Amino acid sequence: MMRVNLFRPVHVKTLTSQKRRALLTSRKILQEEALAIENDVRGLLRNLGLKVGGVGLEKLDERIRDWRAFSILSSAARRKDVLSRVGG
Repeated sequence: MMRVNLFRPVHVKTLTSQKRRALLTSRKILQEEALAIENDVRGLLRNLGLKVGGVGLEKLDERIRDWRAFSILSSAARRKDVLSRVGG
């Protein structure tokens, strides 16, 4: 192969650089997936009339938990109101 000039020398990356590239690639994929999930949650909440606004992941989780607690309390209050009207 070398005699007919079909051989070309190539640069072989070190194992350390291959591991580093794999780590960076997987990190980028995880960040993109986390952002996609966050946007899906925002879209679902927007359909329910809850606008999240510009918050980070930590505050997003906290705000959704607050809305969930509010939702549980308001549904319990509605049930109590309905039961009092029915006479239960």
